[in-house]
Amino acid sequence: MSEQSVRLTPLAAAIAAVLYPVQPALAQDSDSEENLVLEEVIVTATFRETNLQSVPQSIMAFTSVDIQKANLQNLDDLVRALPSLGLVNSQPGRNELVYRGISSGTGEYYTETQTAVYIDDSSVSLISQQIFPQFVDAERLESLPGPQATRFGSASQTGTLRYITNKPNMAGVSSGIFAELGTTKGGDASYNVNGWINVPLADSFALRFVAYHKKDGGWIDNVPGETYRGPTESGPFFETSNAAIVEKNQNESKLTGGRISALWELSDNLTMSFAVITEDQNDDGTWNVDPSLDDFEIIRFYDEYRDDKWTNYAFTLDADLGFAAFKSVTSIFDRDIKYEWDNMAYEQYKDSYWGYYNGYVLYNSQYTFGTIFNDQNQKRFSQEFRWTSQSESKFQWLAGLYYEEVHDDWYYGASNEQMMDTVMWPYAQYWAYYYNYYGYPVDYPLQPTIVGYSETMDKDSQQYSAFGEISYDITDKWRILGGLRWFQYDRDYYEKTQFPEGLPPWGTMDTDGVVVSSGKTSDVLFRGNVTYQIDDNKMLYFLYSEGFRLGNFNSLRAANTGLVPLEYDPDKLHNYELGLKSQWLDNRLLLNATLFYMKWKDYQQSSSNLGGQWWLRGTFNAADAEQKGIELETTYLFTENLEVSLTGYWADPEWSDTYWFPYQDPETDEPGIVKGALMPNSPEYKGRASLWWSIPGLFGTEDVFLYYDISFEGKRYNNIDNARDEGDLGKMPSWNISNLQIGANFHNEWSINLVVRNLFDQKAMQWLDTGSNYISDWFGADWNRDIRTYNRPRSISVQFRKNWD
Repeated sequence: MSEQSVRLTPLAAAIAAVLYPVQPALAQDSDSEENLVLEEVIVTATFRETNLQSVPQSIMAFTSVDIQKANLQNLDDLVRALPSLGLVNSQPGRNELVYRGISSGTGEYYTETQTAVYIDDSSVSLISQQIFPQFVDAERLESLPGPQATRFGSASQTGTLRYITNKPNMAGVSSGIFAELGTTKGGDASYNVNGWINVPLADSFALRFVAYHKKDGGWIDNVPGETYRGPTESGPFFETSNAAIVEKNQNESKLTGGRISALWELSDNLTMSFAVITEDQNDDGTWNVDPSLDDFEIIRFYDEYRDDKWTNYAFTLDADLGFAAFKSVTSIFDRDIKYEWDNMAYEQYKDSYWGYYNGYVLYNSQYTFGTIFNDQNQKRFSQEFRWTSQSESKFQWLAGLYYEEVHDDWYYGASNEQMMDTVMWPYAQYWAYYYNYYGYPVDYPLQPTIVGYSETMDKDSQQYSAFGEISYDITDKWRILGGLRWFQYDRDYYEKTQFPEGLPPWGTMDTDGVVVSSGKTSDVLFRGNVTYQIDDNKMLYFLYSEGFRLGNFNSLRAANTGLVPLEYDPDKLHNYELGLKSQWLDNRLLLNATLFYMKWKDYQQSSSNLGGQWWLRGTFNAADAEQKGIELETTYLFTENLEVSLTGYWADPEWSDTYWFPYQDPETDEPGIVKGALMPNSPEYKGRASLWWSIPGLFGTEDVFLYYDISFEGKRYNNIDNARDEGDLGKMPSWNISNLQIGANFHNEWSINLVVRNLFDQKAMQWLDTGSNYISDWFGADWNRDIRTYNRPRSISVQFRKNWD
């Protein structure tokens, strides 16, 4: 489908459609059935059980029925179903979430996360590798675009995504199983199995167990190729061919997970619960493809892998105090990530350009090569206390206290098993001797190592916050709400850089490459709501809210260039919404719409090439940006067996200022940011349409059903430079992907389902790297450029499901 045909309507036409939602012909529909209404969706985004249509802010939710009906299984599926949420991922597990297009580009692994992710009441928000569990035994999924500072303990700048699990109950033993087997066009087979069981052990105590395992078969081939350069006359021999690891369908992902939860009703007014959820993901191979080769092919010289295991523990206490509901949530999160990737291209460029051409001998490992590796651990402890009023008064309130400790450490670097056999090793020993002789804290001789570069980082932060809201019903139709959040962050940062291992980089000899920093930040954020209830089924609202992203530290070496500060400031987001929540035609037609305007001030930008040093990276506060647009959600229930839905998002993302980056010269260089230019990773439109149709009693079944959905997204650019130029470089084209399900539900709660994902075998680019094109330029090679990842090709599978009550 062409880009123009996918656009559907421009922003102005979409707004007009919202302002005049009900056409006369539709209003005169004579086929309405008296008791045919859309089901009410209850959410807890306000920490009260509330009809979604009564929440005065933009929010979308999927119930357990919706999740099964739409066949939502993971984060990729969910993002395609949510118009305001974007996802950038170069492989499974490396997830960057983007709400309403507020993004400065990909790979922002030093800056803090802009989105908040919750499992039940536990925050699991992370920087650039965001987790989200498989949707097994899920009660509900909730998406809240915009800042959420005054309701959630761990605030978010751009939006909050919530995963709510099914809880144990004392109603009786119940269980369910699910199995899926499928294949991918041009790839290997995949399977997915899971099950759950609820077991009450007493009238007031119950357990719930969930387990799942899946394998996603590969479809990308590692094909034969040669390195840019071969061995030098004086250097060690190495294989220039990747023949030993050539493999079809080499990108395979396996995931195993589970959940154990317990609920104990101590009395009518006091409940305790405990839950532990864990996932262990093992990825072999690469999901990258090279457009200069045939479809879904890449040339790699190392058999890459990535392992990711995380566990979250949560203890919750709920008490009815009469005047208020009290909740205490204690959470502990732990995650380990290890990966190793091919580094041939960069190492051979380093040797050629810096080692030979510029004469930096420490960069000269004579075209031998190795890998990039990382060993990372993330820990989080949080404690939240919350009080929510529960009277019938016109005056309602919410108050909370929140504390968290977040620890992130990694050992990152480049390894090369032949490094000590190259010319750079004796020179490294010479510099170690020199530093040691003149009293610097550098040991001589250097110990044997294969690590040519390493970065050890430890980052700790503590957050203290108090937040709350009050609301008042002025009349039966008018309500006002105000909220605020006070917070304070204490931060400690440690970084040690070695080049090679044991030798600090030039300029950091006196500290052995170590940077230690600490700081403190505090602020207050606000929220305000005005709601007008037109009638029982229609509501207008205005919302103002503020979001915040924590600042951090740069390395001392970066700060010493004078181009970036040692400590960069937080950036802030101001969000304005004007919304309509409505149901029409005897509650058979739902129409929700939100006009939004977001002002992003002093956004944080990471950049390399500081002071002409290509590898030196720093972060600074740059220009302002603004985002304005509309979100639309509509569902119409034609009959009790036919339902059609449409969700959409149309926006105009742009920078508000012209700005030169610190390493640019305003006299000679084009600005890094141009006023009016597009923001990266920010499409101008995104949406989804779906149709559900069932035929009850067909062939003796409970019903036979068909479900079709199509998701679409406009073009976007992978980074600020390419978005500014709006050319072909860095452009991720518009796409549309369709899915089809045909199945049958049988009596006794079992079903079978044929699923075709990516029905028309379309490509949707999920990640694009143009930052390494210069390497192929240097060697005059026509491959290894514009490396990207795509969605999975057409996949066909059969699903079986059985429940016991």
